[in-house]
Amino acid sequence: MAQALSASTQTKTRQSWWRDHWHTVLIIALTLGAAAARLWALDRLPAGIYRDEAYEGLDALRVLDGQLALFFTANNGREPLFVYLLSPLIAVFGRTAFALRLLPALAGVLLIPATYALGRELLGKTPGVVAAALAACSVWTLNLSRLALRATLLPLITALMLTCLARGLRLRRWPLMLCTGLMLALGLYTYLPARFMLIVLALYAIYLLFTQRRTFWWQGWLLLALALGIATAPLAGYFVIHPADFWGRSGQVSVLNPAVNQGDPLGALANSIWRTFLGFFYRGDFIPRHNIPYRPFFEPLLALAFAGGLFALRRYERTRGSALFIGLWIALLCLPTILAEGAPHMLRAVGLLPVLYLPAAVGLTWFSEHLKPQRAAWLGTVLVATALLQNGSGTLTAYRTHLNSEAVYYNYESGATQLALEINSYIGQTKKDGSSRAVLLDKRLWDSWPSLRFLCPAGQYLTVLTDDETLPAGSTVNAKDGMLLVLWPYADNAPALALLPSNQVIEVHEGAYERGDLETEARLLYVAYASSPAIGLEQDESVRWEQGITLIHHNIQVISANKLLVELYWQAQQAPGEAYTVYVHLAREDTPLAQHDGPTAQGYYGTERWRIGDIVVDRHYLSLTQPYDPASSQLVAGIYHWPDMTQLKLQDSAEESLVEYELPARGAQAVP
Repeated sequence: MAQALSASTQTKTRQSWWRDHWHTVLIIALTLGAAAARLWALDRLPAGIYRDEAYEGLDALRVLDGQLALFFTANNGREPLFVYLLSPLIAVFGRTAFALRLLPALAGVLLIPATYALGRELLGKTPGVVAAALAACSVWTLNLSRLALRATLLPLITALMLTCLARGLRLRRWPLMLCTGLMLALGLYTYLPARFMLIVLALYAIYLLFTQRRTFWWQGWLLLALALGIATAPLAGYFVIHPADFWGRSGQVSVLNPAVNQGDPLGALANSIWRTFLGFFYRGDFIPRHNIPYRPFFEPLLALAFAGGLFALRRYERTRGSALFIGLWIALLCLPTILAEGAPHMLRAVGLLPVLYLPAAVGLTWFSEHLKPQRAAWLGTVLVATALLQNGSGTLTAYRTHLNSEAVYYNYESGATQLALEINSYIGQTKKDGSSRAVLLDKRLWDSWPSLRFLCPAGQYLTVLTDDETLPAGSTVNAKDGMLLVLWPYADNAPALALLPSNQVIEVHEGAYERGDLETEARLLYVAYASSPAIGLEQDESVRWEQGITLIHHNIQVISANKLLVELYWQAQQAPGEAYTVYVHLAREDTPLAQHDGPTAQGYYGTERWRIGDIVVDRHYLSLTQPYDPASSQLVAGIYHWPDMTQLKLQDSAEESLVEYELPARGAQAVP
């Protein structure tokens, strides 16, 4: 009997503990899950660093150099808080994508318990937990956690500020009102939409003044205003002196700007309101940096819960006075995207978070309570929990696919990041083995892509060429052991190519591609020329054509059953001075199997550019109609002048008219 009573007591104790702490356990679990989702592969996904992110990093580097500012004017101007918080992370982790994105990732993790705190204060424990779950598994918040922009801090600041306000008003605690003013000031130091938060709080204070005249807490609101005024005085003073910085960016994108509304401001405004409304339920932001293109703020089930929750909020008005405030907040914090082009813009609308999830949490809680059948009170909770888990798993799967998509690759300007990684890898190897190598970079690339300037510090190993593709005045480059020359591919580039070291092996490869936000066709971003001494190069052939063009080595590589790579190593015994075309033909018993004709080095270092002593690596890819068999196939190379098709003759040949050289198989294996 005693044992039975003891077991019963322990069961009741466990049940009592769970009733008191279930919300804490769930919030810890949600926060840990959010941390895993936000920190996973943070250094490499998204693959690129967008220019706006790079500008944040560049300003953080200036702060580390002692260049402090109240407002950073580069890139259309930016409030300073994000930059100052970012600076120590870059000091610790260096010029990396991880350093840039760690701050928004941490803010995204902390948003989960902050959303719970806000939801619990305004609505109660259960809606608070549900709101935190929605914030943890939202594409919107997930994406913000991997975007190194100042907007990513505003949701966390919003949640903390509103929690302090609600608790301060409920308990009449003056430290919380001071904290509210300070947090609101931090929002104003963060991102433009925080200015609309001032309007919401002012309207709410007026509402309380008229509805609760006898109990209105003058002291608390005055303390809030005092803390806000003192904290924002430096920034306000700056804007008084520089009014253009206050209005600059908002004026550029405003629907009232004739360049945006095309002479129809009312039509543009009405369209923006409609598109913002659709963003909640049907079609969200199309920009891949902000969202999975066109995904609405809420999936269908959650959209229904959100709409139902807006009505169900009325019951909280009597006990907590939160319904009006939540509705007012959602309405007015839509204005930053309504009043600007490109609605719904999920960066400009970021002030909606985390309040946006509160009505949906109320709706789901209402469903949970009203889906409980008799004798199965737990069923409603299970159904809602299942819906949340399904939404979360679907969101994570869809967002992971999105991160690896072509749209994200181009929208994050990953090509420029790939170039930076190539440069840093070359420099790192140079430092590691102590070689005398250098990187020369086209100024057009340096000026056009801020991520290059953030990731690749110019200095001892990296030199940026002048506008006319020459070395800056007074610069010297030690490239005895090689050089990486990176050029924009749509120019003549003759002055830059003359900087390549003499008597070295020159390899050329096309780099990454880039594409603008509103473009459909990608284009080549850069071409890289790598030169290196001919040490270790096997010069086992000496087949010379006219114009001093000599084949000194070749390789044959079977890539697949239908593709063959032939590498030709040419050496210039003299400067040909003209453009010639090289051909590589594969035949079997006089039956053509494959061929490739083209200028040397894909035309980026054609024979007309060769200097005496240059060794040029020339790659030809052959598409095969039959598997390659070196025993029964003949592979020949030749050179001709386009367009008259005059072929260059082999020199030192017994046959004076011989123009082709049969390339030995050199151990290439037949395709099975």
